[in-house]
Amino acid sequence: MAKGYFEIWENAVTGWVADLRGSAEVSLCLAGQPVQTAVAHLHRPDVEAVGAGGAYCGFQFNLLPGASLDVLIQAVSVKAKLPGEEEFDVVPADGILEARSRLQEQRAGCGVGKTLLDERQKVAVGNGGWLFLVNDSNRARDHIEGTIRAPDTDVAAWRNLLHTRKLVCRWGGSTYVPAIIPDKYVVAGEHAVPPCRPNPDRLAVKLAQNGDAVYLLDRMAMLMEAGCDPYFQTDTHWNDFACLDVALWARSLWPGGTVGEYEYVAYDLMGDLGEKLDDPKPELVLGIRPACRNASVVSSELSVSGSEIRQYRSEASGHVMLVATSAASQLEGFLAELFGRTTVCISSCFPASLVESMKPDLVLNLMTERTMLQVQNDCFFSADRQPATDSRFERYLNRWNDARPVSVLERGR
Repeated sequence: MAKGYFEIWENAVTGWVADLRGSAEVSLCLAGQPVQTAVAHLHRPDVEAVGAGGAYCGFQFNLLPGASLDVLIQAVSVKAKLPGEEEFDVVPADGILEARSRLQEQRAGCGVGKTLLDERQKVAVGNGGWLFLVNDSNRARDHIEGTIRAPDTDVAAWRNLLHTRKLVCRWGGSTYVPAIIPDKYVVAGEHAVPPCRPNPDRLAVKLAQNGDAVYLLDRMAMLMEAGCDPYFQTDTHWNDFACLDVALWARSLWPGGTVGEYEYVAYDLMGDLGEKLDDPKPELVLGIRPACRNASVVSSELSVSGSEIRQYRSEASGHVMLVATSAASQLEGFLAELFGRTTVCISSCFPASLVESMKPDLVLNLMTERTMLQVQNDCFFSADRQPATDSRFERYLNRWNDARPVSVLERGR
């Protein structure tokens, strides 16, 4: 009989479903309605170690940023199904049940409810006002320093995943550029306490060395040589200068680009780490913005799969599609000024049908290094927004039967 559990973190729902008959199909549900599907085949050595199941029975659903943890604890459920079997509920971890009980007591006035982890426990104070993320579901520092490492099977899975995305883009004549955003521990790790020592054999480095993705660490290093920190001190996200640099780099990949004019701005920032402190104080930062803003939003929607999709138009040329797993408002603003058409898709899976229908000139797929410990689950949708069949997936591979790793900047024909 199949068994499994799931847990809710700040930015993901993770778990496992083990059964000797094969991998289960799992569905993430919000208020009882399925919003994402995946196959439980991610690497879970912890499950294997205790004899609960095989090594490859895990799943992960990435959540859109900004969701309330309290709301997710009450609204999220996970269902699983094996071939030829009835669908069943995956059991929530004990911590979720306890948190639900506390929230119910709080609503009834019987006690003070708390989230699973005090927000202050997620912040590590470094030197010179630098703040770092700790106790997160991705175990960012452990991942970067090599305390936990991606097995060779996961490296191979990432290579296959990125190559398949490239095939999808090449079929429609788009250039696919997968780019990895280096973690704050990598770029500013010397400010952490104790200083972070990145493992030179980590996953992002391997993928870059194999030519599977562009690791943006070199671009960050160029910024630091010019005296610009790529990250906000009190936030987990990169800052304006890093976003502009990557936007200009993306524009250079498409002929006929223009640089544009920019101006400095100063503003107060209460970063996502800074606001978790007992006595939060805003950080005065120097930013940069386009001097003249010509781009305008022409559409904004939330798709049935839970993806945020926005489109911009400007007087420039070229069409870029930005695919990212977290908010990239600053970057999309710069891209919108540099390209004639900019499509932004904030999604935890690759929007194959959107790429196929829009046929952008350039598909910029940004991945954050700290979230790559788990291989992403792509869901290829058909025109009616149903999960694609195996035959449709095979069409991509058969179209390019010379499936082999090629340069990430190779232009699709």
